[in-house]
Amino acid sequence: MLKPSHPIRTDRLILRPFTRGDLEALHAIHSLPEVTRYLYWPARDREEAAEALETKIGQTALTAEGQVLALAVELAATGELIGDGVLIWHSRLHRGGEIGYVLHPRHHGRGYATEAAEALLALGFDGLDLHRIVGRLDGRNTASARVLERLGMRREAHLVSNEMVKGEWTDELVYAILRHEWHARPHPPRASCPDTTPQVTGGSLPAPPGGSGHFAPAPIPATILHLALASDWDAGQAAGEYRVSTLGRTLEQEGFIHACSDPAQLRQVARRFFRDVTAPLVLLTVDPTGLDVRLEIPADSTEPFPHIHGPLPITSVVSASPFTIPADDR
Repeated sequence: MLKPSHPIRTDRLILRPFTRGDLEALHAIHSLPEVTRYLYWPARDREEAAEALETKIGQTALTAEGQVLALAVELAATGELIGDGVLIWHSRLHRGGEIGYVLHPRHHGRGYATEAAEALLALGFDGLDLHRIVGRLDGRNTASARVLERLGMRREAHLVSNEMVKGEWTDELVYAILRHEWHARPHPPRASCPDTTPQVTGGSLPAPPGGSGHFAPAPIPATILHLALASDWDAGQAAGEYRVSTLGRTLEQEGFIHACSDPAQLRQVARRFFRDVTAPLVLLTVDPTGLDVRLEIPADSTEPFPHIHGPLPITSVVSASPFTIPADDR
């Protein structure tokens, strides 16, 4: 049985029971088609959101298997409701459960989903004494899959075309983690935590005898730059994340997205990769604290360019402006 003490606080979030005063904020989230794209239910009107809220208001404890604990997720700094999370108690005998979460797209790419899901897992394992917790998602929901992977959950199943959802056959992914794995895991990286910067590592050359092989990490600039084809940036905005690395190389091929620390590095990139390009270019200015993936500046390299090890959240891009390569760099 689980009756959490409220509020539940994380570094940047507060998880608490829903109240009727949450209707407008909840409707603002559940009414967005991009929020419900990979969920079983369609975008909700105000009346449907109110019905969902009434259900959530009653889901404040887990006293029997089959029940759901629903929690509002709000920003601790402002009190803004940005999403909701659930912990489901599937089986008393097998001590099994499931987590789920929904966040407003405006707050994607900041690590909030990872932080909220981490709190739900802690409730399940430490509060309800579960043995195994799963996360199930649409096979196309790559962003949610990355959240579960950052939490140390492993992909146990890819069920192909197994459900009819909103008139189409969809794949389902199943992730899981066991209690002892949860307690043995390293803490997942988290962006925008108070008084921290994104995770940065030094070089990874083979270790010399008696040495660790790590070099002092380069300092993180307040902003980083990335030069992109305008067409690639347009595609990234439509998809909600930008994945191209460098001209002609995708994130999957390269393993990371190339970025720049300053105008001098940007000029090098423009000369090396884009000097013969006639298509329109854009310069992306990125806030490193908006990244929920690893940002690495290889200090051992002769060219210490920032490497973004994962897709670039659209919300981390502060500005995107047209860019023209100076004539003397062509």
